[in-house]
Amino acid sequence: MPKDFRSNYEQFQRIDAARREHILSAALQEIARHDYPQVSTNTIVKRAGISKGLLFHYFGSKEGLFRYLLDDIFATYTNMVLELSGGDSPQPKDIFEILRLALSTQLELTRRYLLETRFYVRAIKGELPAELREHVDSLVEQSWNTMAALTEALDENLLKEGVSRQQAARILGWISEGLSNEILAEITPDLSEDDFQRLVDQSVEYFELMRCLLYRADDEPAAPPTASAAAPPPSETASTAPPWRTDDPTSERMKDVSD
Repeated sequence: MPKDFRSNYEQFQRIDAARREHILSAALQEIARHDYPQVSTNTIVKRAGISKGLLFHYFGSKEGLFRYLLDDIFATYTNMVLELSGGDSPQPKDIFEILRLALSTQLELTRRYLLETRFYVRAIKGELPAELREHVDSLVEQSWNTMAALTEALDENLLKEGVSRQQAARILGWISEGLSNEILAEITPDLSEDDFQRLVDQSVEYFELMRCLLYRADDEPAAPPTASAAAPPPSETASTAPPWRTDDPTSERMKDVSD
């Protein structure tokens, strides 16, 4: 049965906001650079200026600390994607424009929160205890469900004959994931505006290529309807902030992102 760390988190949330962010910053400095087995709570408490007993009082264990940060980062990213991708302004209808906007937003978030992104990637790919792995996999699944919901914007009448919405969505998902991983490796704290824009433009080129490969030309006949799995409505994939989180993160965590 999964451990319940919420009572610990609620105590952590009651301390001074600046002190909270200082502790989280100290933790991220360590866990963004090492896989779970190599993360040292001794290093974290030394950098944070607290005792190990107090760290475990707030988070229960090293696993509890990881879970808190994962949920916090996932909620922060989700909320900022909604903000950066337009908020109340009119949203694009074309799937490729939506993906371009989503990837541009992800790039901006990666640049703003480089330590958090590195930690999240390590958590996805690295070695974790079984329960924590299950939790990470559930967050990844939520991300994929969000991608599935975007397929509602795929105009099946524009797809080439023999290509279903489900097939097109899977291909776009693979391309998006591959681009994200490739771009992540290139983003550094000192990335220039020109280089950042180059990464965005490069992504747009790939999506335009996919448009040509998946959508029929104007003079091609429309493809007959094909059966495809229904995507979950967006309301089912929306993420809310963790119940223990009552404030917004400050910029302290980004003070040191050098390796």
